[in-house]
Amino acid sequence: MVTANQRELHDERSQIATTIRELADKQDDWTSEDEKQWDAVNADYDRVNDQLTASVEADLKAKGIEDRLEQIKRETDDRGLSRWLKPCSRSGPITPERDCSAIQQAVPVRDGIWSE
Repeated sequence: MVTANQRELHDERSQIATTIRELADKQDDWTSEDEKQWDAVNADYDRVNDQLTASVEADLKAKGIEDRLEQIKRETDDRGLSRWLKPCSRSGPITPERDCSAIQQAVPVRDGIWSE
């Protein structure tokens, strides 16, 4: 989603680009003042463009972090854990088939069915 600051930076960059185009159109008649203005508006364009790029990249990074945390939450909550562990009986003697702590007993559930 575009933030208000990003919209302002985008608009500012567009205005500077218009000035750059106007100066470029009359470059055959440039004065020393026009050359100074050319250097200044190009520096401004680069500055604003860098700010806009940094803002967008920061938002993308934050979104990636949020997505990862949501994935971790889904996969590590009680329901997520139960998706990967077979149910086992707590009654009777512990056998390999009934040992709930045996990591080799962990298998994924697909469509509500334990898959081997």
